[in-house]
Amino acid sequence: MEGESVSMNTNLTKMKDDDVIQWWFENKNIVIAEINVTANRITVYDDVHVGRFRDRLKLDNQTGSLTITNTTTEHDGYYKLLINRVRKNFYLTFIDEISVTEGESVTLNSEESDEVILWKFGNDNTLIAEINVTAHRIAVYDDVLDGRFRDRLKLDKQTGSLTITNTTTEHAGHYKKLTGPAPFSSPLLNIFSVSFYARLPVPVISSNSSQCSSSCSLVCSAVNVSHVTLSWYKGNSLLSSISVSDLSISLSLPLEVEYQDKNTYSCVLNNPISNQTQHLDITHLCHTCSARLPVPVISSNSSQCSSSSSSCSLVCSAVNVSHVTLSWYKGNSLLSSISVSDLSISLSLPLEVEYQDKNTYSCVLNNPISNQTQHLDITHLCHTFSAHLPVPVISSNSSQCSSSSSSCSLVCSAVNVSHVTLSWYKGNSLLSSISVSDLSSTVSLHLEVEYQDKNTYSCVLNNPISNQTQHLDITHLCHTCSEQTTPYTVLISVGSLLIVAVILMFWICRKRKDAGQTQKDETNVTLNKYTGQRTVSVSYPFSTKAV
Repeated sequence: MEGESVSMNTNLTKMKDDDVIQWWFENKNIVIAEINVTANRITVYDDVHVGRFRDRLKLDNQTGSLTITNTTTEHDGYYKLLINRVRKNFYLTFIDEISVTEGESVTLNSEESDEVILWKFGNDNTLIAEINVTAHRIAVYDDVLDGRFRDRLKLDKQTGSLTITNTTTEHAGHYKKLTGPAPFSSPLLNIFSVSFYARLPVPVISSNSSQCSSSCSLVCSAVNVSHVTLSWYKGNSLLSSISVSDLSISLSLPLEVEYQDKNTYSCVLNNPISNQTQHLDITHLCHTCSARLPVPVISSNSSQCSSSSSSCSLVCSAVNVSHVTLSWYKGNSLLSSISVSDLSISLSLPLEVEYQDKNTYSCVLNNPISNQTQHLDITHLCHTFSAHLPVPVISSNSSQCSSSSSSCSLVCSAVNVSHVTLSWYKGNSLLSSISVSDLSSTVSLHLEVEYQDKNTYSCVLNNPISNQTQHLDITHLCHTCSEQTTPYTVLISVGSLLIVAVILMFWICRKRKDAGQTQKDETNVTLNKYTGQRTVSVSYPFSTKAV
């Protein structure tokens, strides 16, 4: 094979004093090494022919044998040994080993083309194809050997390469290619060793566990295989393997894994040219411990309400379970757990949490191969202190207006509440509060504020799990005295105007009446100084009438 060393022996046990030994590479008719015992000279010419033998030739100074190391196909050909003019020929060729899967095609490449190319098969050197440029002949002989090559041989007329299609194991063996010029006296020889492998089946992984445990017993198997290796891999690391060269044998390989193992495992069946892989699905095969797990149930365990306690008592439970563990988790951290191996048992696990706890809690029921999780909803289960809280009511407590007071009296109240606290806040600062633990009680809390106070006030009703807030609108509830008497002032003003109007009208009427009387009294009785008659002169607003 290429890369190996090859030795060509002289069959001498020891050279004589007058021996002259020469080694020729006859393909190029050049000397590559020689020994002259008389001249006491041992020489290798490894730089000849573009250095293809450089650092590869070694001569035995006792026998004269030649060794070529690190061989390649360039070293193929005829070698001639001359010992004192006695000739001995060697032919060096490399066997190209080719492995093919049955049914596929295989091409035997011809790196060198010449006038004559012959392809022969088997130990009998049966001619199956040829190219003879001189005779203008290209032929395949596919009917030889009982027709095993019929309709399967293809010859490339340009390169001389031979292709065998639709292969079977009948086509395994040695193929020889001989090339050279006519009359084909010293042809070059290439040998191809072709072997065929059957198509590999996919290995089968099955469970081998007969009882429940923390590990899962598996077995990988393949039937009717030969010249193969069966292996278990963890990721890319080989765990174990077994090989067989016998024909049609069944092969199996066991493996133990943990139920919770997160690594990837695969079983590989391979031969020198191909492989088949089966990946392990742990969750599918390793489930012998129990039936499907139920989802655990979380319920409240608080029997009564206590204003002095801010915690909620819970219990997680599962019924008719075996070989399981029940656990409480806070986020990803384990808080507590309990395990059981008995069959069909009921399991429970308590937990105390704060009503205002913002962490996430979950209850997990698991066995070595699976788990079921129930997440805790604190707001849904922990509400034993009270039903939904009412919004507190703010009202004014001022019964009369006092010009001497600049404050507003308010009261915040809530009815039918229990286990609550009622508080007044100025901004975020607590001003006062009152708590009650009795059931269905009415609670109220007073507050005095200035009419012109610009701060924000709010009344908050809360228990350990919820709250309700009412904000104070000072301008709506707290009116000043002047603002409160404005309607009365308007009425008084209107009444006063009416009285003044009546008095004024009475005065005008009286004035007119007095004026009329005066005019009457001023009636002049005049005697005519000429006639002696009396003339009554009555003055009217518009005329004078004589009587």
